Amino acid sequence: MGFSARDSVKVQRSRINVTPLVDVVLVLLIIFLIASPLSVSYLPVDVPQDAPEPSTGATAGLKVMMRADDSIIIDDGVHEKTEVHRFELASSLRSRLEARHMDRVVFVEFEDEVAYGEAVSLMDTIKGVGADTVALARRR
Repeated sequence: MGFSARDSVKVQRSRINVTPLVDVVLVLLIIFLIASPLSVSYLPVDVPQDAPEPSTGATAGLKVMMRADDSIIIDDGVHEKTEVHRFELASSLRSRLEARHMDRVVFVEFEDEVAYGEAVSLMDTIKGVGADTVALARRR
């Protein structure tokens, strides 16, 4: 008959009683669930309305439209729309922007089929000839 050390010594293992911890967590959960709708505050949000359309004339800014067939149309609001070639765009825009001493805003509009690289190249050209602001015009 063999004896082992395990049989002769009773090992007491301490166990943590988690019942009070679970009770406290559940009570806190209930408190937060009840208090959370009370703590939500509603802030008024002022959404700006549509801005009025800019008036026609020199203060409206230049508008450059690029079509899918790479034709470019310049509309300055004063003269009738003129179609220019890509290589003539810089000189034509520079002369029109020099006539505007204060307002050097150019709105650009693209058809959906225009490639992204062409659109960015056109905006770089416009910015390079002296436009202070290049803005995207929304299509109607």
